[in-house]
Amino acid sequence: MELSDIIRVGIVDGANDQEGTVRVMFPDKDDQVVPDIPLMCHEQNYPRIGESALCLFLPNGTEQGFCLGGYYHDENPPPIKDKEIYVKKLDDDLSIKYDYRIKELTIENAKDVVINGNLLVKGTIKSG
Repeated sequence: MELSDIIRVGIVDGANDQEGTVRVMFPDKDDQVVPDIPLMCHEQNYPRIGESALCLFLPNGTEQGFCLGGYYHDENPPPIKDKEIYVKKLDDDLSIKYDYRIKELTIENAKDVVINGNLLVKGTIKSG
């Protein structure tokens, strides 16, 4: 098996949220679709259908592999081009940003933020 068969770039074709797997299609392999492969993730963040994904397969074929997730490229650039800002984009309308320089956390959401449970604020609440 060649390196190009072990590390492959494909397009997410489907997801199985019950099993934590994704189905990926490989345009460079005559649009071959591999059976569901586990999503390598330390958090639940499935790549969207149609997004590019980087996959890693064991040398014995496409039966045993992992989807490592999405990556930045021309059609999917970083949301903020600043290495000092951590960004977790959850949706087009929701993101969490942390600026390491000024120690500021920002949540941007198009709708209300709902908090279930107690909220303890130590300091001043300001409106902006």
